[in-house]
Amino acid sequence: MTHARLGLALSAVLSLVAWAGADEPLVIKNSHLSLAFDRQTGGWTSLVDVATGAELVAGPAPRALVAAGPAVGLDRSRVSKAVASGQAVDLSTGWQYTPTPPTNTQAAAIVAGHFEGVRWQPTPVPSRRGTGDDRLHDRNGTFFYHRSFATPPGTGDRVLVIGAVDDFDTTYLNGTRIGGTDVGTPHHWEVPRFYRVPARLLRHDGPNALVIKATNAGFDGGVDGPIVLGDSAALTPTQPAGPPLESHTLVRRGSASVLTMTAGSPLRYAMEVILPDDHPWFSRRLTVTNLGAKEVVVQSEPTLATPPLRVGPEQGLAFPGSLPVGDRRVSELPEGEAQSPRSLDPLAILWDATARRGLGTWYFCEEEFAPVSITRRGTSAAVIRHAQQVIVRLQPGESVTLGRQFFWLASGTREQVLGGVQAVYREVGLKAPAGGLPDLRSSVIYNGHPGGTPEQNFRGYGGFKALERYLPTLEQMHVDLLWLLPIWEHGDGRRWNLYAPFDHFQISPIYGTADELKELSKVAARGGIRLMFDLVPHGPPDFTPLAKEHPEWITHDPNDKLQYAWGQYAFDNAHPGWQAYMRRAAAWDVREFGAVGARVDCGAGGAPNWNRAVTARPSLSTLAAGLGMNRAIREGYREGGQPAIVLPEEYTGANVFNRVADLTYDAQLYFLLMDLHARQAPPAEWAGQIVQFLRDQQLTLPPGALKMRWISNHDTVSWTFQKNRPLVLYGVDRMRALMALCAFAEGVPMLYQGDEDPAVYGRKGPSSVAFLAKVYGLRKRLPAIREGSCAYNVVPVWADQGVVSLLRVAQSQQALVLVSFNPEPVTILRADSPGPWRDECSDETVTFGAPAGVTMKPHQVRVLVRP
Repeated sequence: MTHARLGLALSAVLSLVAWAGADEPLVIKNSHLSLAFDRQTGGWTSLVDVATGAELVAGPAPRALVAAGPAVGLDRSRVSKAVASGQAVDLSTGWQYTPTPPTNTQAAAIVAGHFEGVRWQPTPVPSRRGTGDDRLHDRNGTFFYHRSFATPPGTGDRVLVIGAVDDFDTTYLNGTRIGGTDVGTPHHWEVPRFYRVPARLLRHDGPNALVIKATNAGFDGGVDGPIVLGDSAALTPTQPAGPPLESHTLVRRGSASVLTMTAGSPLRYAMEVILPDDHPWFSRRLTVTNLGAKEVVVQSEPTLATPPLRVGPEQGLAFPGSLPVGDRRVSELPEGEAQSPRSLDPLAILWDATARRGLGTWYFCEEEFAPVSITRRGTSAAVIRHAQQVIVRLQPGESVTLGRQFFWLASGTREQVLGGVQAVYREVGLKAPAGGLPDLRSSVIYNGHPGGTPEQNFRGYGGFKALERYLPTLEQMHVDLLWLLPIWEHGDGRRWNLYAPFDHFQISPIYGTADELKELSKVAARGGIRLMFDLVPHGPPDFTPLAKEHPEWITHDPNDKLQYAWGQYAFDNAHPGWQAYMRRAAAWDVREFGAVGARVDCGAGGAPNWNRAVTARPSLSTLAAGLGMNRAIREGYREGGQPAIVLPEEYTGANVFNRVADLTYDAQLYFLLMDLHARQAPPAEWAGQIVQFLRDQQLTLPPGALKMRWISNHDTVSWTFQKNRPLVLYGVDRMRALMALCAFAEGVPMLYQGDEDPAVYGRKGPSSVAFLAKVYGLRKRLPAIREGSCAYNVVPVWADQGVVSLLRVAQSQQALVLVSFNPEPVTILRADSPGPWRDECSDETVTFGAPAGVTMKPHQVRVLVRP
């Protein structure tokens, strides 16, 4: 079976004005933008800001073709010949690896060539399934391999050849990065690496330290051999030429010009570029057609790459709404090392404050994720890549059309550049769904389980009756939504797991009866609290009737074997039958228990399904499946004719989930808080990064989108991430400051069971119930916070003192929220608005004017209100 490599480093276009001359470029432009493409190859050669005449393409794109050339393979006989002749040395033996991913501190030491204090084990190379000892199979994370070697005779630069690394790698010699391969490389998990080794890096007076940092993103992982170091001429293959451009056409489509360029055989690549007549943005998308006589599997994460771009002399890059927060100067990035966000949202910005110009990009796709990366070329130019993670079987004559890559040019402020993505959202119709809970924006969510918390093994709390007795405390804290973790029948004894339900239409007797759950719902409703459930669509245990009755719902791996996820069968969230089952379960929740919605466990989709009987596009079981399952569950809750809430559990941060979700996880904010804590960041960094993150996120969320704000959940306090309660992690004062931040920023706060009081899970410590009653009460009582707009960092100098400032405005009310992350008292002034202000937290009247100003105690929260 042929595996087609779609490694495109491609071209894009606009409104065509010139086709003449065999050597003349193809030029396409409107009143805002002008682009040019090489007539022979389709390579993108120019992007001009028409208003200023500035050329934004800083250099030629390597292999910027419409169609990909053949993959660069590893000629093993050539490598063996180079070793035998003394032109290369074999480094495939003597490797050690870290069986446990090291800490950040340990990782930094390893990269620098210091290997003490870390557990190492010998490993052969190759070291992955099918070719070695399978060291990283089904082990996700970042691992390190290292070995030492003496510099071989000779002078001049060398090349290091590595057979492959699954999935990604960064490779270092004597503490210096010499190469890396990331998601932007087609078939990154199996392509050979050819990394240039400058002669100056090699040591002649001692051993050299070679380190491979290998990241396994899932399934198989490890390092393939051979690993050799030698003369470049003897080892580096010639880059095959890409196919020339075969045809181009220009047509009108509504109020836009559409240029299509085609190349390649037996896989025909057709690049379509769409330019509206009078907008400063354009898009492009790729269609691949199998013109051959045999089936082709396109499994190469097609990459849409730009030529090196420069919007100004000091341009920076940003990934709004994700980590890392803020701008990084492109000139300070390691050359050739791809920079990617923590999230999978494909949004990236290039921005230059001197030129007051920026270029934004976002990739619209509802089938597969398409991560973005940016790589420095030259002094300060940046190559932008999106890699759609598609897997599709194409029969002869069949085609697949991929997502749309958007670019927009903006002049003015940084915020105007970020806000440019809103025009793209309007173009594709991305916004929050209709029919959600009308008061969701002002709600408070309490998440817990009638069996208890992880500390109680989900068994020690007392069930539905105990939770019913706790309702008055929830009412005191102004809770609106009680989100119950899974309560469905999941067995008992050795094999039970609440996230492995046997039957979504049966309540587990461990926690009580269906009648007791109905009574809980009724009593809660009388206090203004509605129930949310937790639905689990990733699949049941293999011994259950549900699994045995529906083998067609189980995903298959590439070898046609049944797949497991989280210890259960991996059901295909894209399967219409499984979606219909979960939709019926949601409707039953409404009918039987009055639930208004659910959090959808593992709501981002699952693994690709290679079952031929189900689909020819295995990757539709990833993002498309997540969107489809959430949509089906939401429809089930809406069948009762009432407003609903669906909350996908997705740590991807992909904004496309706002198409089907009333509320989305703000995992990126959680990751930011954990990063600040782990780095022991100073107060100014806490405040500055938080307000920068929230403002950037606000500008780039789709219309109507809401984020759930949280500092812990059942996963984070048990087996992943922090593995501790925020009370222990941050201390009571900083924990309460973070709770207040979640309550007063735009979004919906979620409180996890027990964080309000350790006594809930049988531990000792201070209760925060009264504090939360005050904070959530203000959220309810003050229109400015309940429904108002929000401006972040209203006085930037306050962030320098470690104080986050939010200005909420609604009707005729202003509420100025101040949250200190400073362990020391600070005094703040505001000359333009001295006061008086009333602090609704302390019942004080305060004035910012000199000389006294307003004093903030360590980690104090103030909510200052005036008409």
